[in-house]
Amino acid sequence: MLLRIVRDLTPEEVMKKIRKLEKEFGMSFERFEELFLGEKLDSKFARIYFEWAELVNSYKGYIEDGQLDYAVEEIKNFLSKLLC
Repeated sequence: MLLRIVRDLTPEEVMKKIRKLEKEFGMSFERFEELFLGEKLDSKFARIYFEWAELVNSYKGYIEDGQLDYAVEEIKNFLSKLLC
């Protein structure tokens, strides 16, 4: 049985995702954004750009007003026998 879970990330989880992207691309979001918007990066990076932007903006909102608004969707496969 597949189960779809939508949950809010913690501030620590959001920061961990931001740091992972910084490490993966070897730059800050601001530099990545500058390259992407300046059309120096291929359009195949659009999905990454929008996800990273949402992470950064959500974290900034958390810093400013104490509320974090970032949810993820996870699909879990549970065996029917385990649910009985």
